[in-house]
Amino acid sequence: MGRKRTQGKARKAAKAKAEAEEVCGNASPHDTTITCRHGFGHLSEKDICFQYANAFREAYNYKNRQDGDANLSSCLIAAHKATTLDKFAEVGKDSDKMEWVISWFEQCTAVGLYKTQALINR
Repeated sequence: MGRKRTQGKARKAAKAKAEAEEVCGNASPHDTTITCRHGFGHLSEKDICFQYANAFREAYNYKNRQDGDANLSSCLIAAHKATTLDKFAEVGKDSDKMEWVISWFEQCTAVGLYKTQALINR
C-alpha cells in the first residue's frame, strides 16, 4: 500500500475516533456514569426506574455468566423474575416509568452499536 493511501486511512480513522469520542465520550453500555445520552435524561441511582433497569440488567448478565452463554430466553426469564418483586411493582404498573426503562436500554444499545461501528471503521 502506498504512503499516501496509508496516511489517508490513518487520517480517516483518527477522524472517526474523534467523532466517536465527541458524540459518546467514554460511554459503554454498562457504564452508569454515561456521558452520551442520545437524547436521554439521566436519573439518580436512587430513582426506582434506575434501580429496576439495573436489577433487570444484572439478573440477565448473572444468568448468562452462570450458565455460560445461556440462551436469550432463559436470561430474559431470569431478568423478568428479578424485576417482578413488590419493590418494582410501581414501575410495572406505570407506563411512563416503563417507557423510561425501555429508553435506558435503547440508549445503552445505541451507544454500544455506535462504539462497535467506530471500532470496525478503524
